[in-house]
Amino acid sequence: MGRLFGKGIDLDGSVALYAADKRLLDLIYFGKLRSDDGAIRHSGDDLKGHTFTSDRDNEVIDIALDKLSPEVQTLVFYINSYRGDTFEKLSFSRIRILEKTPDGSKPLASFFLEKEERFAGFTTMVMAKLFRSVDGAWEFEAIGEPLKDQKNSEIVLSLRNFI
Repeated sequence: MGRLFGKGIDLDGSVALYAADKRLLDLIYFGKLRSDDGAIRHSGDDLKGHTFTSDRDNEVIDIALDKLSPEVQTLVFYINSYRGDTFEKLSFSRIRILEKTPDGSKPLASFFLEKEERFAGFTTMVMAKLFRSVDGAWEFEAIGEPLKDQKNSEIVLSLRNFI
């Protein structure tokens, strides 16, 4: 995940792991920094954000796909406003999903959120998902859909609609 900033808005990056039957297996976020199988690491909560000129990612989620439990079929990435601030109040946020390569990294998706009326009332953004295809290879799909859910317990139920 990339930069999460907005004046006075605390955005948190998270990833939910689901089984083939859409059962939640694990949730990695600022309150749980490692997956049960050790394949996913969250860098921790960043409450400050950064300026437009900063090139540092605020919250990073590293995933070793080859170490994920075989039961994990889908990973859904999302950001949410911890305090319930809605996205139309957001001054700017850039979220990146990157794949590490031998030469550094390549972007899979980038999302820019700014003050927009179409985001009024929304506190969560479903960014993307990674899922195992029939042959077992991982596939990526950008989503970019807002939700009104604020609490993780609500969000993880709604995320099943994207699996």
